[in-house]
Amino acid sequence: MKTFLKIFVILVVAIVAYNYFKGTPEEKASSELIIKEVKDVGKAVQDLLKEEHTKYKEGKYDKIFDDLKDLYSRLESSISQSNPEMLTKLDELKEKAVSLENEIGADSSLTEEEIKKKIDELLNETRELAE
Repeated sequence: MKTFLKIFVILVVAIVAYNYFKGTPEEKASSELIIKEVKDVGKAVQDLLKEEHTKYKEGKYDKIFDDLKDLYSRLESSISQSNPEMLTKLDELKEKAVSLENEIGADSSLTEEEIKKKIDELLNETRELAE
């Protein structure tokens, strides 16, 4: 499926490029419009990523990670030392949370949807440990 998509994208780009340089005046105009719209979409995505990064810096996700840290502290105190497997899993979850927080804070290309998905996955793993 990935190969098909790659071939399809290459084919579309090749057709647009051919029409842009060697096509009829109508094809050239159509290709120019397509190129302009692709540039606009790229700019919109870039603006969205910058906005999300700014929101993160302003603390959009701070409460979630603060709540997770608090939850991990409570879980750690309730898990007995006689259960090293659960403590190991808890340490792994803590590392994942820190890693995700750092990834969101860096200039990453994660969309808000991807961030929410990763946070949900982390919360589900935490919930499974707590049960």
